[in-house]
This record gives sequence, structure tokens and C-alpha cells, in this order.
Amino acid sequence: MPNLFPSLGICLAVSVASPALAQVTTNNALPIGDGQALIRVQAIYLRAAEGDRFLEEVSFPVVFGYGATRNLALFAVAPLVNRQFTAAGSTDQDFGVSDLEIFARYTVFQSNRPGQTLRIAPLVGLEIPLSDLGSRSVDPSVGLVVTRQTLKDSLSASLTYQVNTEGAGVELGDEVNFDLSYKYRVFPQLAAGFLFVGLESNVISQGPARVTGEPDLDVGGTRWFLSPSLQYIARKFVLEGAVQIPVVQNVGSEALATDIRLILGGQVNF
Repeated sequence: MPNLFPSLGICLAVSVASPALAQVTTNNALPIGDGQALIRVQAIYLRAAEGDRFLEEVSFPVVFGYGATRNLALFAVAPLVNRQFTAAGSTDQDFGVSDLEIFARYTVFQSNRPGQTLRIAPLVGLEIPLSDLGSRSVDPSVGLVVTRQTLKDSLSASLTYQVNTEGAGVELGDEVNFDLSYKYRVFPQLAAGFLFVGLESNVISQGPARVTGEPDLDVGGTRWFLSPSLQYIARKFVLEGAVQIPVVQNVGSEALATDIRLILGGQVNF
């Protein structure tokens, strides 16, 4: 190990989380140690089009994390959204804070060996509407996160199920998300940190919606994205980026097909 970073090997041996475990495209596997805190800020650009409808959105999700104990981690995500939607020649623009997401993750199993660690952690969450930019409903979720890390690479997987309840007469279908991420350290030492390249897979499947109690089969469906990513991991901060490329979009006629989703961001640990 490079002399500047003996702590990375020590962290793995004693199960103190390293930033290298984090997925760029989701927050479920964000590592955090006992008594530690983090702030993660990303800028996400989304473009989607279908027929004469066009959506362009820039969001800035801000993530706050705190390690309440060695096993319990608490998170809150508040996204600021600027959305422009065009249909039939008319354009609407909205700006504000979308749904607030809070979740807790508890590590129930961990196995540590020299140079590697494995953790399994269920999580529970709640999505709370703050404006009309979100779902307008209070939506609970449950999930499971599995992470494995060595000194050279990391593999993390998360599965979540969200129950979407009724809001403003619309009940979106329940949603299942499966996220898989692999990262490999390409530079043992780069200035004062490490450089990781990765590939992430994101599958989102949503059931049909109900509008005023009646099924709407034109909303919902399944999307699969592959996301090459890059992360620079330093002792106290992370710089990251990813491109989400649609592979499969089997969605209803009312859902817009995503063209591309770009993510740039950073994280600071305290």
C-alpha cells in the first residue's frame, strides 16, 4: 500500500467504511462509520422525449448521512429540481424542492479478513412530498444492501421495493429497483488519492398507475440502464461522475423514453 494511505487497509480490516464502496447512481450503499457524517451533492441532467413531448430536467440532490452507531446509518436526501416540459407546442417550467427521502440502514452481518470485507444491511425508508414536483404521496420502502470490498476492487448490490400510495387522486404503481455496481482501482496512488473506474447497472420496474381509482396501464413499465462511472477517492472527499445509458425501456405510452442521464458530483466526509 502507498505510505500516504495506510488507513485504507486498516479501514478494511476493522470494518470502518471506505468511500470507495459508494455507488454513483444510488445512495443505498453509501459507507459511513460510527460517529461520522457526510454530505454528498450531485448535479444530474436528464433528457427524455416521446413524439411531440420533450422533458429536460436538472436536479441537485443533497444527501446528508450520519453514522449513529457502528451498524446503524441514517440518511436524508433533498433534491432541488428545475424541470422544463414541452407538449403540443406548449412549454411548462417548474423549479423547487422535490420529495424528501429519509432512510435508515442497519448492518446485520459483516465478515472482515485482511484486505477485504463483506457486509449485509437491510434498510427502511420513507418518501415525503414537499411540493407538486414530486409524487404528492407518502411512500414507504424496504430494501437490502450487500457490499464486498478488497484493496483493489469493490462490488455492491441493492434491492428496494417502494409502495407508492395515492396522492392528489393519482396512485403510481409500486416500484422495484435493483442496482449493481463494480469498481476497480486503476491507479494505486494518484496525487493524494485513488482513481476507480466502474460499471453500474440500474433496473427500475414500476407497476401500472391508478387515477381516481381506475387502472391506467399507460403509466409504468421497466427500464434498464448501464452506467460507466469514474471516482476519485481521497481521504476526506470524493469526486465522481457517471453516464446512464438506456438499454431497455419497456414503458407505457404516457411514459417518456429517457435519452440520457448525466451525473456529476462530490462528497465530503467529517
